[in-house]
Amino acid sequence: MALSSSPGARNRRIAFHRAEITKDAMNADVQTWPELGKRWACASFGTGQERRDAAQQSGSAPATFRVLLDSLTRTLTITDRIRYLEADWDITSIVPAADERPNTAIDITAIRAA
Repeated sequence: MALSSSPGARNRRIAFHRAEITKDAMNADVQTWPELGKRWACASFGTGQERRDAAQQSGSAPATFRVLLDSLTRTLTITDRIRYLEADWDITSIVPAADERPNTAIDITAIRAA
């Protein structure tokens, strides 16, 4: 499936999360993942061969999410996460969407842990 930034193609609701370290009652570090916000995205899960290879190698599934650039999505880094399909997806890359108008969309590649 080709990624698109057209409004009809952005039919997947994803949430972005950023790690936050706080202290518990024993003064130990506790990592939580509060939500930064939600956006509509176009999702691509790669070819069948890519999915099979990823499952055999690490039990994970890769996906690429295309979202429009805005004040939230411009702040994303590879230390953030996506929440989609009741799973956490670790972001592995964020690049400008090559086939879109400049500075309008980004492609976020992420891996879902098994």
